[in-house]
Amino acid sequence: MEDEKDQKDLRELISSLSGKIIDEKAHGLKRLAYEIKKHKAANLFEWIIQLDLDKISEFKKKLGFREKVIRYLILKLEDKFEARSTKSLPADATHQALQAGETNSNFQNSNTQKIGRNAPCYCGSGKKFKRCHGR
Repeated sequence: MEDEKDQKDLRELISSLSGKIIDEKAHGLKRLAYEIKKHKAANLFEWIIQLDLDKISEFKKKLGFREKVIRYLILKLEDKFEARSTKSLPADATHQALQAGETNSNFQNSNTQKIGRNAPCYCGSGKKFKRCHGR
């Protein structure tokens, strides 16, 4: 996605699926740890988008057809994290949040346990975690 045209195409794809781009960062050309589709380096972009859950599978499908996109990762942000993020707050509210002692450690759930590789998968498929979601 070196061209502005390629980025514009992705923006149009997101808007065609009734999505909205919240934040966009270009990290530039990065050397890859291993070759991906015979590429040793790639331009890295980080986009935060808002998209309906039922449109995500369609977005993944259309993104997979693009030759310029060699890898992508889609993460779902929880509402609790978005509401407590200090990035979207005005400067004085950010300062107040830092004074109150709010840090990213507040977002970690202390009740969660680490799932072992050989434990049954949490999705209920009956497979081992390493064969199902551990990849």
